[in-house]
Amino acid sequence: MTLGRLLERIDASRESSTPLLMCAIVAGDPFLEATSEHMGVVAEHGADIIELIHPCSAPSFHGPVIQRSSMRARR
Repeated sequence: MTLGRLLERIDASRESSTPLLMCAIVAGDPFLEATSEHMGVVAEHGADIIELIHPCSAPSFHGPVIQRSSMRARR
């Protein structure tokens, strides 16, 4: 998503008073090739913003679910 497209989504959300749905996916969980497919499915089902988490970027900060998926992604 480009910055312009993101700003358009945020503006539209503000104008309509509708919240945005942000989802996070750990890259490489359960395997690297599935990441783009999972992103497509999440987007098709309503995600406005998708955060792609690098499996080595402080998983303990994100909690136990992200920790486990980060461990799977690093295998």
